[in-house]
Amino acid sequence: MRLTLREAAPNATFWWITKGRERIGRVYKMGDGTGYGAVVGSERYGPYPDKHVAFDEAGARYMGYASAAALRQHNAAARHAKATVRRVADHAIQQVERGNFKPFDTMLSAPRGVGVRPLVDAFARSLGMGSTGKRRRRHR
Repeated sequence: MRLTLREAAPNATFWWITKGRERIGRVYKMGDGTGYGAVVGSERYGPYPDKHVAFDEAGARYMGYASAAALRQHNAAARHAKATVRRVADHAIQQVERGNFKPFDTMLSAPRGVGVRPLVDAFARSLGMGSTGKRRRRHR
């Protein structure tokens, strides 16, 4: 789920928080000049010094995190885990190319959650094909 901050109109004092094309909230400039606030559903957040900080905080809370810092920490852990799986898969494919199938077998029998996808991507990278990930369709 990706949230974006879209300008409502040129020189407007508020910006839409959208999920895809659906408007889920807004970030607005406070009337008393104390900064920026955000509204998602019936929840109000703020004041914040910058519109992007307000967006980050409101978006993180909308996604169920205590703060934007908690969301960033979760995302960093996910990126680290993905990079580790990718390195292991690349190593397994390199060993297969040398005739050693043991790392490949070990990865296939790995605990649930790893799957075959990292091996397929590593094999494609070894052939110079790039990622085999899903192609995103553009909405018109």
